Amino acid sequence: MIKGAKTRELFKCTMQQYAIQCMLKAYSQDVDRLDLGPRLKLGDRGNNILLDLIKSKDLKEVNFADCKLRHEELFQIKQVLTDETTTIVFRNSLNIGIEGCALIKALLRRKQVDSLTIWDCGFTLTQLTMIVDSLIKMTGTVIEELNLRGTNIGQDGAILLKRLLLEKQVKKMDLGHCFLSTSHLECIIEGVSNMTGTMDVISLRGNLISRTDVDQFKLQTENKVIEVLFY
Repeated sequence: MIKGAKTRELFKCTMQQYAIQCMLKAYSQDVDRLDLGPRLKLGDRGNNILLDLIKSKDLKEVNFADCKLRHEELFQIKQVLTDETTTIVFRNSLNIGIEGCALIKALLRRKQVDSLTIWDCGFTLTQLTMIVDSLIKMTGTVIEELNLRGTNIGQDGAILLKRLLLEKQVKKMDLGHCFLSTSHLECIIEGVSNMTGTMDVISLRGNLISRTDVDQFKLQTENKVIEVLFY
Protein backbone atom coordinates (compact mmCIF):
# COMPACT_ATOMS: atom_id res chain seq x y z
CA MET A 1 0.00 0.00 0.00
CA ILE A 2 2.81 2.39 0.92
CA LYS A 3 4.73 1.44 -2.22
CA GLY A 4 1.65 2.18 -4.34
CA ALA A 5 1.17 5.56 -2.68
CA LYS A 6 4.82 6.45 -3.30
CA THR A 7 4.49 5.42 -6.94
CA ARG A 8 1.40 7.62 -7.41
CA GLU A 9 3.15 10.57 -5.76
CA LEU A 10 6.21 10.09 -7.96
CA PHE A 11 3.99 9.92 -11.05
CA LYS A 12 2.20 13.10 -9.98
CA CYS A 13 5.51 14.96 -9.46
CA THR A 14 6.84 13.71 -12.81
CA MET A 15 3.68 14.89 -14.59
CA GLN A 16 3.91 18.31 -12.92
CA GLN A 17 7.56 18.66 -13.88
CA TYR A 18 6.73 17.72 -17.47
CA ALA A 19 3.91 20.31 -17.57
CA ILE A 20 6.16 22.99 -16.09
CA GLN A 21 8.82 22.21 -18.71
CA CYS A 22 6.17 22.50 -21.46
CA MET A 23 5.04 25.87 -20.14
CA LEU A 24 8.58 27.21 -19.77
CA LYS A 25 9.37 26.08 -23.33
CA ALA A 26 6.23 27.87 -24.57
CA TYR A 27 7.69 31.23 -23.49
CA SER A 28 10.20 31.11 -26.35
CA GLN A 29 7.76 29.74 -28.95
CA ASP A 30 4.85 31.07 -30.96
CA VAL A 31 2.16 29.21 -29.03
CA ASP A 32 -1.57 29.87 -29.10
CA ARG A 33 -2.87 26.57 -27.75
CA LEU A 34 -1.56 24.57 -24.80
CA ASP A 35 -2.59 21.03 -23.86
CA LEU A 36 -1.02 19.79 -20.62
CA GLY A 37 -2.89 16.50 -20.40
CA PRO A 38 -6.12 15.26 -18.80
CA ARG A 39 -4.64 13.88 -15.56
CA LEU A 40 -2.62 16.86 -14.49
CA LYS A 41 -2.82 18.87 -11.27
CA LEU A 42 -0.52 21.85 -11.67
CA GLY A 43 0.01 22.72 -8.00
CA ASP A 44 0.91 26.19 -6.73
CA ARG A 45 4.10 26.57 -8.76
CA GLY A 46 2.48 25.32 -11.96
CA ASN A 47 -0.54 27.60 -11.55
CA ASN A 48 1.68 30.65 -11.11
CA ILE A 49 3.78 29.73 -14.15
CA LEU A 50 0.59 29.28 -16.19
CA LEU A 51 -0.70 32.68 -15.06
CA ASP A 52 2.57 34.28 -16.14
CA LEU A 53 2.30 32.49 -19.50
CA ILE A 54 -1.27 33.71 -19.98
CA LYS A 55 -0.07 37.21 -19.19
CA SER A 56 2.72 37.13 -21.78
CA LYS A 57 1.03 35.21 -24.63
CA ASP A 58 -2.14 35.58 -26.68
CA LEU A 59 -3.43 32.09 -25.94
CA LYS A 60 -6.60 30.82 -27.59
CA GLU A 61 -7.09 27.67 -25.53
CA VAL A 62 -5.56 25.91 -22.53
CA ASN A 63 -6.40 22.35 -21.46
CA PHE A 64 -5.28 20.63 -18.28
CA ALA A 65 -6.90 18.07 -15.99
CA ASP A 66 -10.67 18.78 -15.84
CA CYS A 67 -10.26 22.33 -17.14
CA LYS A 68 -10.65 23.83 -20.59
CA LEU A 69 -10.16 27.59 -20.76
CA ARG A 70 -11.26 29.29 -23.94
CA HIS A 71 -9.93 32.47 -25.51
CA GLU A 72 -12.58 34.65 -23.86
CA GLU A 73 -11.70 33.42 -20.38
CA LEU A 74 -7.95 33.57 -21.01
CA PHE A 75 -8.28 37.13 -22.31
CA GLN A 76 -10.11 38.18 -19.13
CA ILE A 77 -7.47 36.57 -16.92
CA LYS A 78 -4.76 38.34 -18.92
CA GLN A 79 -6.54 41.68 -18.49
CA VAL A 80 -6.72 41.16 -14.71
CA LEU A 81 -3.03 40.24 -14.58
CA THR A 82 -2.08 43.35 -16.58
CA ASP A 83 -4.32 45.62 -14.44
CA GLU A 84 -6.59 46.50 -17.39
CA THR A 85 -9.69 45.30 -15.55
CA THR A 86 -10.84 44.01 -12.18
CA THR A 87 -13.78 42.10 -13.66
CA ILE A 88 -14.16 38.41 -14.49
CA VAL A 89 -17.25 36.99 -16.20
CA PHE A 90 -17.53 33.22 -16.65
CA ARG A 91 -20.85 32.25 -18.21
CA ASN A 92 -22.16 28.91 -19.46
CA SER A 93 -18.65 27.53 -18.94
CA LEU A 94 -18.91 23.91 -17.86
CA ASN A 95 -15.21 23.10 -18.27
CA ILE A 96 -13.57 25.16 -15.53
CA GLY A 97 -13.40 22.16 -13.21
CA ILE A 98 -11.66 21.80 -9.86
CA GLU A 99 -8.23 22.56 -11.30
CA GLY A 100 -9.56 25.62 -13.11
CA CYS A 101 -10.84 26.89 -9.75
CA ALA A 102 -7.35 26.29 -8.34
CA LEU A 103 -6.02 28.56 -11.11
CA ILE A 104 -8.63 31.23 -10.25
CA LYS A 105 -7.61 30.87 -6.60
CA ALA A 106 -3.98 31.57 -7.57
CA LEU A 107 -5.16 34.57 -9.59
CA LEU A 108 -7.12 36.03 -6.67
CA ARG A 109 -4.04 35.69 -4.46
CA ARG A 110 -2.17 37.96 -6.85
CA LYS A 111 -4.81 40.44 -7.98
CA GLN A 112 -7.87 42.24 -6.64
CA VAL A 113 -11.05 41.31 -8.53
CA ASP A 114 -13.89 43.72 -7.83
CA SER A 115 -16.56 41.96 -9.91
CA LEU A 116 -16.88 38.18 -10.32
CA THR A 117 -19.61 36.48 -12.33
CA ILE A 118 -20.05 32.71 -12.37
CA TRP A 119 -23.31 32.28 -14.26
CA ASP A 120 -24.76 28.86 -15.05
CA CYS A 121 -21.36 27.18 -14.77
CA GLY A 122 -22.55 24.07 -12.93
CA PHE A 123 -20.20 24.63 -10.00
CA THR A 124 -20.04 21.95 -7.32
CA LEU A 125 -19.76 22.71 -3.61
CA THR A 126 -16.01 21.99 -3.79
CA GLN A 127 -15.56 24.53 -6.59
CA LEU A 128 -17.74 27.11 -4.82
CA THR A 129 -15.75 26.60 -1.61
CA MET A 130 -12.48 27.27 -3.40
CA ILE A 131 -13.82 30.47 -4.96
CA VAL A 132 -15.42 31.84 -1.77
CA ASP A 133 -12.33 31.04 0.33
CA SER A 134 -10.23 32.87 -2.26
CA LEU A 135 -12.51 35.91 -2.15
CA ILE A 136 -12.29 35.98 1.64
CA LYS A 137 -8.47 35.92 1.52
CA MET A 138 -8.26 38.43 -1.33
CA THR A 139 -6.86 41.85 -0.45
CA GLY A 140 -9.36 44.65 -0.08
CA THR A 141 -12.54 44.77 1.96
CA VAL A 142 -15.10 45.54 -0.77
CA ILE A 143 -16.42 43.36 -3.59
CA GLU A 144 -18.42 45.49 -6.01
CA GLU A 145 -20.36 42.59 -7.53
CA LEU A 146 -20.73 38.85 -7.00
CA ASN A 147 -22.99 37.06 -9.46
CA LEU A 148 -23.68 33.38 -8.78
CA ARG A 149 -26.83 33.16 -10.88
CA GLY A 150 -27.82 29.59 -11.67
CA THR A 151 -25.54 27.98 -9.05
CA ASN A 152 -27.12 25.32 -6.84
CA ILE A 153 -26.02 26.86 -3.55
CA GLY A 154 -27.39 24.37 -1.03
CA GLN A 155 -27.14 24.71 2.76
CA ASP A 156 -23.35 24.44 2.83
CA GLY A 157 -23.08 27.04 0.08
CA ALA A 158 -25.35 29.39 2.02
CA ILE A 159 -23.07 29.00 5.05
CA LEU A 160 -20.10 29.82 2.80
CA LEU A 161 -21.79 33.01 1.62
CA LYS A 162 -22.53 33.97 5.21
CA ARG A 163 -18.81 33.63 5.98
CA LEU A 164 -17.98 35.79 2.99
CA LEU A 165 -20.43 38.51 4.03
CA LEU A 166 -18.97 38.55 7.53
CA GLU A 167 -15.53 39.25 6.01
CA LYS A 168 -16.29 41.45 2.97
CA GLN A 169 -18.76 44.12 1.94
CA VAL A 170 -20.55 42.94 -1.20
CA LYS A 171 -22.31 45.87 -2.87
CA LYS A 172 -24.22 43.91 -5.50
CA MET A 173 -25.15 40.22 -5.29
CA ASP A 174 -27.12 38.07 -7.72
CA LEU A 175 -28.43 34.83 -6.24
CA GLY A 176 -31.13 34.37 -8.86
CA HIS A 177 -32.12 30.80 -9.76
CA CYS A 178 -29.78 29.39 -7.09
CA PHE A 179 -32.38 26.99 -5.65
CA LEU A 180 -32.43 28.95 -2.39
CA SER A 181 -34.91 27.74 0.23
CA THR A 182 -36.12 29.43 3.40
CA SER A 183 -33.34 27.86 5.50
CA HIS A 184 -30.70 28.98 3.01
CA LEU A 185 -32.13 32.49 3.11
CA GLU A 186 -31.74 32.57 6.90
CA CYS A 187 -27.95 32.13 6.48
CA ILE A 188 -27.85 34.94 3.93
CA ILE A 189 -29.86 37.18 6.28
CA GLU A 190 -27.40 36.55 9.11
CA GLY A 191 -24.45 37.37 6.86
CA VAL A 192 -25.99 40.53 5.41
CA SER A 193 -27.18 41.75 8.81
CA ASN A 194 -23.64 41.56 10.18
CA MET A 195 -21.86 42.78 7.06
CA THR A 196 -19.80 45.94 7.26
CA GLY A 197 -21.41 48.70 5.20
CA THR A 198 -24.49 48.36 3.01
CA MET A 199 -25.49 46.35 -0.06
CA ASP A 200 -26.92 48.29 -2.99
CA VAL A 201 -28.96 45.46 -4.48
CA ILE A 202 -29.51 41.72 -4.12
CA SER A 203 -31.43 39.53 -6.58
CA LEU A 204 -33.42 36.63 -5.16
CA ARG A 205 -35.38 35.92 -8.33
CA GLY A 206 -36.34 32.42 -9.37
CA ASN A 207 -35.69 30.64 -6.07
CA LEU A 208 -37.64 28.20 -3.90
CA ILE A 209 -38.90 30.96 -1.63
CA SER A 210 -42.17 32.84 -1.30
CA ARG A 211 -43.09 36.51 -1.26
CA THR A 212 -43.49 36.15 2.51
CA ASP A 213 -39.90 34.91 2.80
CA VAL A 214 -38.68 37.88 0.78
CA ASP A 215 -40.72 40.32 2.87
CA GLN A 216 -39.11 38.82 5.97
CA PHE A 217 -35.68 39.21 4.33
CA LYS A 218 -36.41 42.88 3.64
CA LEU A 219 -37.61 43.45 7.21
CA GLN A 220 -34.51 41.91 8.80
CA THR A 221 -32.05 43.61 6.45
CA GLU A 222 -33.77 46.99 5.96
CA ASN A 223 -30.78 48.88 7.32
CA LYS A 224 -28.33 46.91 5.18
CA VAL A 225 -29.89 46.32 1.75
CA ILE A 226 -31.18 49.17 -0.40
CA GLU A 227 -33.01 47.12 -3.05
CA VAL A 228 -34.22 43.50 -3.18
CA LEU A 229 -35.20 42.10 -6.59
CA PHE A 230 -37.88 39.43 -6.69
CA TYR A 231 -40.66 38.41 -9.03
